[in-house]
Amino acid sequence: MAYVPARQRYSSTLLLVVALFVVFCLQSSLEFLLYRGRVIGHWTLSESDCVLFAVPSLLALAAYATLFVCWAKAKQMRLASTVVVVFVFTLVVTFFSFWGSMLIPINVYGT
Repeated sequence: MAYVPARQRYSSTLLLVVALFVVFCLQSSLEFLLYRGRVIGHWTLSESDCVLFAVPSLLALAAYATLFVCWAKAKQMRLASTVVVVFVFTLVVTFFSFWGSMLIPINVYGT
């Protein structure tokens, strides 16, 4: 494993955290907009549970996976450990992101 200065290690981790937060905010905004459209506007598009819940979560899942793959490549991990780390981190972050992004719309507009 090559020597990586501490400053570069911290900056890549900080960049990952900021990018994860941005993806979470985008997912939350999309779910809030779709949920609001379902409750207030009665949009045809957001009447489907698949569109309301699955589409934002799948988009976030793809974004999280991309971020973790880039992060793992920057850490120069082996292929087997990269796959495991990316898979586990992506599923865990997507799960918490889904539930976190639904807190505001459900509390504002009800179920």
